[in-house]
Amino acid sequence: MHLNSELIFKKYAVSYFKDNYRVLEIGPDDVPSTLKKLVNNPTIIWDTVNIRSPEAEHQIRNNQLTMVSENEYEYPVLGNAYDIVVSSNVMEHVRMFWKWFDELKRVIKPGGLIITVAPISWPYHEAPVDCWRVYPDGLRALYDSTGLTDVFTTFESIEADAFINTNTPLIPSVTTGNPKKVKIVKAYNAILKYLPFTRIFRVPITVAYDLISIGQKPL
Repeated sequence: MHLNSELIFKKYAVSYFKDNYRVLEIGPDDVPSTLKKLVNNPTIIWDTVNIRSPEAEHQIRNNQLTMVSENEYEYPVLGNAYDIVVSSNVMEHVRMFWKWFDELKRVIKPGGLIITVAPISWPYHEAPVDCWRVYPDGLRALYDSTGLTDVFTTFESIEADAFINTNTPLIPSVTTGNPKKVKIVKAYNAILKYLPFTRIFRVPITVAYDLISIGQKPL
């Protein structure tokens, strides 16, 4: 999970997680996952699920998953079981995400939330496929067809704030998703201020934009 995904989740989503909630995270990145650590609420029951794959088998052996699914559109979960279903950097890898949202709606309680973080500007990254980049209008259309209510949907690059008021250009092909690279870029910019002859090498930086969307199941 890259830095901007973490920042946008922390800014907009963490406040929706309440004491004693039951949460299902799809495709966790670690144990505990980055999202669970950001929420940091020990009263929450936090289950995890992934599609069966070599990565999932590794997670199972290391007790990193609550359950494994054989089908990306069907989870071994009773209906109306969770207060929140959350995922980050998953939707772009789901081939038919409209079918996937039907399943997410099934497993949340009436009034429950589906919280989705997904890249808009991130480069192609197959795992094993990379299918979609979706803007807020697309999620709202999906909610209309799925019978969900749009609670909050936006896209933003929060990590770009680190470079506001920077008057020097940045080295090529550097993503701010890595904090170490951020330091390198800033140091590079500081040097360029005193080396005007390097202007011919100045090019824009790659900055991540992510969608965050919160949909609600009707009561």
